[in-house]
Amino acid sequence: MTIGGSINAVDNLADLLQVCLDGGAKKVLIPSASTARLGSVPPEVLSKFQLSFYDDPIDAVQKALFFM
Repeated sequence: MTIGGSINAVDNLADLLQVCLDGGAKKVLIPSASTARLGSVPPEVLSKFQLSFYDDPIDAVQKALFFM
């Protein structure tokens, strides 16, 4: 997220999700702008997570509070 509040896509989604998996994460919030990069993530990594997508900072906070 930029200082202005716009949401940027995650650059290295596959590596980031692998780090989350190694750390024991079960649920992950991902910006909607990164959905096109899900194809780069191995299916065995994706299947380990419950994913939730957000569009704006308010949506991210609401999902972080109620998703977890």
